[in-house]
Amino acid sequence: MARIVASAVVCALVVVIAVGAITQIGPASGPDRRTVNRSFAALVTPIIVRSNVSGTVLSRLLADGSTLSRTTFFSDLGSIATDTADEARRFAAVTPPSPTGGVAPSCGATIDGRARIGAELRAVLEDLLGGPGGRGGGDEAGAARTLVAAGTALMSADASWAACRRALRRAPGSARLPASRWVSDRGVWEDAAVGQFVTSLIGSASLEAVHRIAFVTVTTNPAAVPGGAGIRVLPATSTVQVEVVVADQGNVDERRVKIVVSAVPQGTARAPAPVEATADITAGTSVALTLANIRVRTGTSYVLDVTATTPSTGAAISMSLPLRVSVTPTTTTTTTPATTTPTTTMATTTTTTGAHSR
Repeated sequence: MARIVASAVVCALVVVIAVGAITQIGPASGPDRRTVNRSFAALVTPIIVRSNVSGTVLSRLLADGSTLSRTTFFSDLGSIATDTADEARRFAAVTPPSPTGGVAPSCGATIDGRARIGAELRAVLEDLLGGPGGRGGGDEAGAARTLVAAGTALMSADASWAACRRALRRAPGSARLPASRWVSDRGVWEDAAVGQFVTSLIGSASLEAVHRIAFVTVTTNPAAVPGGAGIRVLPATSTVQVEVVVADQGNVDERRVKIVVSAVPQGTARAPAPVEATADITAGTSVALTLANIRVRTGTSYVLDVTATTPSTGAAISMSLPLRVSVTPTTTTTTTPATTTPTTTMATTTTTTGAHSR
């Protein structure tokens, strides 16, 4: 009997101790929960501030898209998609520990939703306008449907953020998050407004694709020097190498631009095999290409023909440079800019094409 009583006393003591420990968890963990919630707000605030910037860019795109240049329009689309994706990655790194009150899922729904919509908007609007390469065009009706659905999703993301802010404000620590709403005017995302927006993009002159490439310089190695009657003179050599700088002066990216250099002999000498190279050129930039050696004979005159063709349109530019290979070495060397040297004979033809597919 004594053993039973002793056992009962021990059990009672264990229960009392356990209950006491549990009653201490709430008050003791309060400061910890407040710290976590406030830390969460501090980490998420710069992410949502940046998200608000993306929302502003999108609003400008919807209001002024048809008046923007093609490169600016595509750049803004790219920044929205890239920045929102980066914001989603940064938010995912904030937790754990997670704030109380189910705040993280609500906030995450906003960040992830905007990242998804940013990628969808970039894809559908670039496709609508033929993409960075300006080739073809998308389905206007399909684009409009995608945009209407995107507007609905963005409103849902705005509502999730509002719920996130309220929950965190009520949670321990009363942490505050900045307001964030991408859709301030629901009418912008309704069928009629979206249809007008898509039509304005398709009909915009500033968004029309323009293909235009041009030679910046054409130089030889060894370098040529001015000769008589507009002929450039090479020192005695058995090979000549040509370097070409080609610029994309249009508003679309040119892919697989083909550059071909031929040396046409003036007389009975055998024509050497032409050399060629390909390059991708981003709109507004240029590339320098050094082509393979061309075999030549001393004492022979050649016409150096250089052409560059864009496969997307078939448009080509060309120039010609008369050369004579000396019999004896020459010590003077110069570089011949294709666009500025008065003694260089250059015939250049640029064909520009650009049209939206409707």
